[in-house]
Amino acid sequence: MTTAIWIRESVPTGSTGPAVGPYHASMDSMPKRLNPGLSSRETAVLQGMADGLADKEIGLALGVSRFTVNKHVCNILRKMGAASRTEAAVRALRMGLIV
Repeated sequence: MTTAIWIRESVPTGSTGPAVGPYHASMDSMPKRLNPGLSSRETAVLQGMADGLADKEIGLALGVSRFTVNKHVCNILRKMGAASRTEAAVRALRMGLIV
């Protein structure tokens, strides 16, 4: 699988070239473990999300309220730069953060 990643390159002073551009790499060439700064609890919530559990079910499994789980989900999405639970779960699987 190939994905486009936007990277910022340093550009010499006075250069008119673009500062950003696409970098195409296969997922196999990317590091398996990229740490987006998730706590162990956030990782556990992320695993529940990937398993298709609702906030209430994740909360029951972890012994916290669904509101606490929702806060963790918001933090996960922010830290991973994901727009949805599905996107965060797919990214985490590809990064090797969850199984």
